Amino acid sequence: MSKAFKRGQLLEEKDLVIKIRDSKAILFDPYQINYSIYDDTGTTPLLLNNHSSRVPVKKDVGIFYAVYPIPHNANFGQWRIVWHIQELESSSILDFEQCFNIVTADSFVPINKNEFVSRIEDILDITITDPSGC
Repeated sequence: MSKAFKRGQLLEEKDLVIKIRDSKAILFDPYQINYSIYDDTGTTPLLLNNHSSRVPVKKDVGIFYAVYPIPHNANFGQWRIVWHIQELESSSILDFEQCFNIVTADSFVPINKNEFVSRIEDILDITITDPSGC
């Protein structure tokens, strides 16, 4: 299960977050980071922005978040953010995906497993990986 947001909601600090760690699990800032947002509700994913223009906000060393206003006419269903990260100037760009859902304004959005895990990660400052992806 993924995070859920509503039409017109401004995604900020606690919504779409990425923590970047080296092989020793130490947070670090990459050479370059940006992101793309996709609407996956149709048969073909719809890119909603050019990733080179979407730079996340740096919260702390190795911790970044996307600021994105969900359109008031956004399609309901699954969307995703793709983080484009270049560790070093000489490194290739690597992509990492996080899925989320756009739900109706009257939907009940209970805390889900991923949100619970994210909160635990923040409290303990650890990263829990799930190989299942979206």
